[in-house]
Amino acid sequence: MGIRVTNRMCAAKALLFATMVCLPMWTSALASDPSASPFPSFLGDKKISPFVKTQGPRQSDNDNEWTGEKFRKELLPRIDELVFKALRNCPALKRKLSEDLELNVLEAVGRALDGGVRYLPPDSEHPADDKELKTPSLKAKPVRGLLLGSNRVFYVRLDNLDDMAVHDLSEELKAVFRQAISPLGVVIDIRGTHSGSDRAAAAAVGLFAPAGELPSLEGIQYSERVSAVPVVILTDGRTKGPAELFASLMKSHGGAIVIGEDTAGEIFPKMLVALAKGGALIVPQIPPGLEDIPREKVCAAIKCPVERIPFQDIQKDRDAYKKDPCVRRAVEIVICVDALSPR
Repeated sequence: MGIRVTNRMCAAKALLFATMVCLPMWTSALASDPSASPFPSFLGDKKISPFVKTQGPRQSDNDNEWTGEKFRKELLPRIDELVFKALRNCPALKRKLSEDLELNVLEAVGRALDGGVRYLPPDSEHPADDKELKTPSLKAKPVRGLLLGSNRVFYVRLDNLDDMAVHDLSEELKAVFRQAISPLGVVIDIRGTHSGSDRAAAAAVGLFAPAGELPSLEGIQYSERVSAVPVVILTDGRTKGPAELFASLMKSHGGAIVIGEDTAGEIFPKMLVALAKGGALIVPQIPPGLEDIPREKVCAAIKCPVERIPFQDIQKDRDAYKKDPCVRRAVEIVICVDALSPR
């Protein structure tokens, strides 16, 4: 059941106004000058990680790791000075101070963290404090695959992406590509898929991508490459979690074409963190080693209706896939890519 967070106006509205006005310039400065530091305490301290990772090598100060505490404490005085001088030299800015402005600033600060953090305003309905926001896990199903398009395209449906599913997928691919006439391409259907393991999903990319193209991710042992043929990924707005991570890495490093709908934009599970003065943060729980994975939606290169037909229907009648717009389009693309490829 949801709870209601009581609303309290922030006393330093001028501080918030100048933060919003100068936020683009400020975030750009942070990228080039790590000494520009911590977020003000109006964000709250509750359950915020003490470490803030930056892109590239970690910054250090007297051989100490760059920490969230240092970041916050150094930034607050700089913002305070910025606001004071802005309002002193332009009193007209005071007329723009409002609750809406406060909300806009807090949302902008969350976005500036560039990690999928989202601010929920006071008086908004949301789940109970400090609870992980989870989607229900599907009961693991076996990897289901068959040949379509006159046996020229291998279609596989994945309803789960854990270690067992990736192992089964590898075995299915090996069996198919040992045939005298191997498929021209692979279509992987992860529409509606969200359960599994982040590390298993990342490792599965190795089945299709050359070793030199794989990203260096801490703790990830990629599967051995099995296929070098074109790959098409089918997604929809319910594709999230490990499946979304797999689609993202396959698109950026495996050369896959994504068809259907954009994914949900929820690669990692999220935690709701209450703020002392009202409101809350939704914070992604990013596993170590996966900090540099983009958290944006995976955009489909080709949009088409995503309603899929039961797998059993395709098993009974191999031409039934033509009733599924995504699968039909994917099979056509694989055949066309092969026809256009130099011999």
